Amino acid sequence: MMKYFLVILLLSTVIISAWSQSERPYIRSGNKAFYKASENPKKIDSLKYKDAEQEFKKALDEKPDSYEATYNLGNSFYKQQKFQDAITQYKIAANKNLPKQEKAWTYHNMGNSLLQSGNLKECIDAYKQALRVNPNDKETKYNLAYAQNMLNKQQQQQKQDQNQDKKDQQDKDKDQNKDKQDQKNQDKQEQQKQDQQKQDKQEQQEQKQKNDQISKEDAQRMLDALQNDEKKTQEKLKKQQQVRAQKIKIQKDW
Repeated sequence: MMKYFLVILLLSTVIISAWSQSERPYIRSGNKAFYKASENPKKIDSLKYKDAEQEFKKALDEKPDSYEATYNLGNSFYKQQKFQDAITQYKIAANKNLPKQEKAWTYHNMGNSLLQSGNLKECIDAYKQALRVNPNDKETKYNLAYAQNMLNKQQQQQKQDQNQDKKDQQDKDKDQNKDKQDQKNQDKQEQQKQDQQKQDKQEQQEQKQKNDQISKEDAQRMLDALQNDEKKTQEKLKKQQQVRAQKIKIQKDW
């Protein structure tokens, strides 16, 4: 829950002690616009919060060190969901020399803004700062417990995500290793296939050469056989001629 408008809570003392200060009209005007915007919780008037913001800025132009204007400007930023701007104003306000209650409210609202912006660790620190000043604030205690619970869940989720990421990476590495092994096996099979094809081709070439060699030998044997037959034929003819010549000689002798 937001701790709104210290100025209103201290209205009587502020008006009496600081009526003549130049920033006061702007602070009152800003407060009026802020409460006007908050009258109907079901229908927030963001334009009125913007008007309040402008008035508080004017007050700070008149008095830059005004805690009230700084704190309430932070509240108007918060209601417009400008949480980073709200945090900036609350930090400025918290650094001022303040009574305990005002400092506790400032840290409480700073914690709320940090919670809304998702910065849980700084949010928890802000609530702890508020409780150091006012240890009995039940709303701050509740918000602190809520933020701590959210942080624990966030850290558990981050741990689960990290474990899942680790598992996913391991699965990915495993798949990559399997792919590498499959590729290696495929390459090996392909190499074996190529080697076998090369060996088969070489054997075919050797067989062809062997067949060619056998054919040449057969051709040589055939040639030798023909030559041998030719030689025999020539020898036979020669003998026949010798016999005929002898017969002719005998006849002449008669």
